[in-house]
Amino acid sequence: MTNSTELIDKKIESEKGEYLLSIENINVEFSFFKLETYLKKSLEPFFSIRNEVYNGKNALTIKCFIDEKVENYADVFNNSEQFVHFSPSIHENFYKKKCIKGNNIYYRALDTSTVIVENVPINTINIIATSSNLCKEVKRILRDQILYGQLEKEGAIPVHAASVKRDNKGIIILGDKGYGKTSTSLSLLNGDDTSFICNDLSFLKFVNGIAKVKGTPESPRIGIGTLFQHAQLRDYIPSAYKQFEKDDPKLWEIDSKVEIEWDELAEIYGARLLNGWNKVDIALFPHISKDYKEIEIKKFSKNEFKTKLLENVLSPYMFNMEPWLACMKTYKGNAKYNIQMMIEKLSETIIGYQVNYSGNITTFNGKVDALIGIE
Repeated sequence: MTNSTELIDKKIESEKGEYLLSIENINVEFSFFKLETYLKKSLEPFFSIRNEVYNGKNALTIKCFIDEKVENYADVFNNSEQFVHFSPSIHENFYKKKCIKGNNIYYRALDTSTVIVENVPINTINIIATSSNLCKEVKRILRDQILYGQLEKEGAIPVHAASVKRDNKGIIILGDKGYGKTSTSLSLLNGDDTSFICNDLSFLKFVNGIAKVKGTPESPRIGIGTLFQHAQLRDYIPSAYKQFEKDDPKLWEIDSKVEIEWDELAEIYGARLLNGWNKVDIALFPHISKDYKEIEIKKFSKNEFKTKLLENVLSPYMFNMEPWLACMKTYKGNAKYNIQMMIEKLSETIIGYQVNYSGNITTFNGKVDALIGIE
């Protein structure tokens, strides 16, 4: 083990990055030139990226290295602790191994063999991966674990929700997979004064006593049935499904989805793309089914709304987990308490509705406009 960790340490100490980006309060050093373009495409405009050093207090540094034989470090982790962590981005669990030597914490991703070395005293994270995995691994760690983790530390909570603005009214759309969250958010983008915030993962917090939402750089993945329902998206229907009729119920049974970038989606609908904190006015929990002949709208009681919100919180602390990077951890009890208090306050500030409908856009939008007071 000693020789292997020394090889890892030697690589980290002997190689220096040729390029540097600062992303929010994080400095990223690297020599793989494709990484800059990839990170800018993956994170802007939701997070600020600059080609300069961030010199603020407690700046975190991420150093990125390529090693095509990274699997050779596997023996470092023989008989070491294995743990599971949750990704709020793709709602999946990932497995890693961990060992500690001196100030360094060594991690190994079991799916890619990527090695991460964290040195907490000097606030540095080193990522060693193959050239084919480096960009995606850096994005996952930077976005899912650090940037999202910092938002939580600042008092925001991640929820499984799409977010839009319609005539200056902020709407969050929450719900289980397959219930119509994406279809509903796209329906609400039809109009003259609409803004797209995000499709799947939203952060909520209070700013000066006002409930606000911030979107995240998660590319919308849109089901085939939904593509058929929106004239703006028909060109994105894969050729394998173009023979279907628009109202064929089999469309909703197809697992395939089409990924469309957030800026492209906003442009398609003629909507603004918002990347800051925006006021929330209403929460919708849709359920789309052809069985609904009429739109059914039910206002939740405060306790019902609290329960529904909690079901959609994507913080690792709500899954009896915690951030796997030591620099992002906080006391689990405090984190859970803060989430509970945030949910309590949200249930007192905004109104939640269950909305059951057939998928008819025109009728649905008219009902929602009436709910939020749009003439």
